Amino acid sequence: MHEEVIGCSSVRVIFTPLWVFIGNSEGFRGIFLMILNLAARITPCSFQRRNRAMAFEPFHYTVDETTDESGWLTTKILCHGKIVSENTAEVRALVKPLIERGGHIILDFTDLQFLDSSGLGTLVSLKVSSINRGLCKLDLVRLTPRIEKLLLLTNLLELFATEVPVRYL
Repeated sequence: MHEEVIGCSSVRVIFTPLWVFIGNSEGFRGIFLMILNLAARITPCSFQRRNRAMAFEPFHYTVDETTDESGWLTTKILCHGKIVSENTAEVRALVKPLIERGGHIILDFTDLQFLDSSGLGTLVSLKVSSINRGLCKLDLVRLTPRIEKLLLLTNLLELFATEVPVRYL
């Protein structure tokens, strides 16, 4: 019996070609290989290659603290990468102590590439904590169009944005 192996290093498919059972007709074999070639373009291997190209950088941040003349503490956190289920605990551990301390907390999303539902839930939880705490204000600024649209679709834009664009009123 004749077997062929197709695929890439992460996915391999071993099959017995159909033409072995039908006969070694070269015409049928050529058509079969053409169909197989088209199907190979949508295999998990090619899908994984596309996803690697679209990969987001991991979450990291920079913190800048200032105090104005009245003593109001402002903490600006510039977020980079993505806020997803794998790192929501890190975001919570970063912001929660700042909420307990009080002041103005600004999350700058200029370089934030992706926010999933877990990340959004974490932000809502932190916003509620800051409201319940009292002397603390948590704002999101410089939203990317993608995150702005997410907040709009979930009806959270007015809750988080410091300035709601006129087009959404």
